[in-house]
Amino acid sequence: MHSSGAVKLADFIRALPDLNLNPPKRQSYGHMGATLTDAVLQSGLNYRTVVYPRVRGVMERFPFATSTAAFWTVLETHTPATVLDWSHPEKLRRLLELASLLLDREVQTENDLSYWILVPGNAEVLLSVKGIGRKTVDYLKLLSGIPTIAVDRHVQKLVAMAGVDAKTYDEVRPLVLESAEIMKVEPAALDSCLWRHLSR
Repeated sequence: MHSSGAVKLADFIRALPDLNLNPPKRQSYGHMGATLTDAVLQSGLNYRTVVYPRVRGVMERFPFATSTAAFWTVLETHTPATVLDWSHPEKLRRLLELASLLLDREVQTENDLSYWILVPGNAEVLLSVKGIGRKTVDYLKLLSGIPTIAVDRHVQKLVAMAGVDAKTYDEVRPLVLESAEIMKVEPAALDSCLWRHLSR
């Protein structure tokens, strides 16, 4: 039996004009430098104009930085500011802390990350990095191929527009996951199509 809130949200999502519920399948980068760059930059920035050009730049300039260790060498050699083409110190610090944490735990690839992040307690380890919250943890899951939802401000606004009483991350996330189940849509596909629709 599904909750009334999830049913209401599913009905609202289905009624959105021009919504494509069959978006292209999200592919992992196969490049930890790109994955960590994406995860650290995505919060609060325009993906198309700010984040993805830098992700693509990391892959093009450092094609060999496919593992955490190789990307760490790049960061040490060129500095995070140069690698990301970014000056604000907060995201640069976050990138170094996240890369260091994964390196210490021998998480070298997206495949490693997909196993490691699901081990009980490891998501909380990621949350210990200042500036990494529940959304970034879920986003790292998506980037490593785990089916989930990363609740951003667009999704929270959508839930409010649907007239469903859920405000916090921990209230909205299970509601959207349940709505995906009702619509028989993979959570990652719903995440992708909602992002494409709402960020237009």
